[in-house]
Amino acid sequence: SLARDLARRLGTRGHLAALVRTFVGPFRLEDAIPLARVRELGHSAAASPPLLPIPAALDDILALALPRDEALCLRRGQAVAVLRSDVRQSVATVGEAGVVLVTHSDRPVALARVDGMTLRPLRVFNLTEGDLD
Repeated sequence: SLARDLARRLGTRGHLAALVRTFVGPFRLEDAIPLARVRELGHSAAASPPLLPIPAALDDILALALPRDEALCLRRGQAVAVLRSDVRQSVATVGEAGVVLVTHSDRPVALARVDGMTLRPLRVFNLTEGDLD
């Protein structure tokens, strides 16, 4: 689309032979892990120390710390009513249909959509209940 847009602006046609992203948001090409290395790591969490933690990719999303019982509900796919006043104020700043990162004890639990004063899980992270202690 970049080549197309540039070509249209110049009143001609064009194509792109190569494109290298040098950064995306806060992530730089120099810090990237080659695909071959990612394949070597597989799905083993223990073998992946070069990978950044989940919150690093979600740094621009509001994080809400919830008590264990509410975090467990979200982790199980259940919606959670926002009852604590400090969390209600934060949720209000996100706005309807906004997305927040829900945490418990500094551990990511889920990405949740704001629906009024209710949090509805969009993506739940793979944690065990013991991880939420």
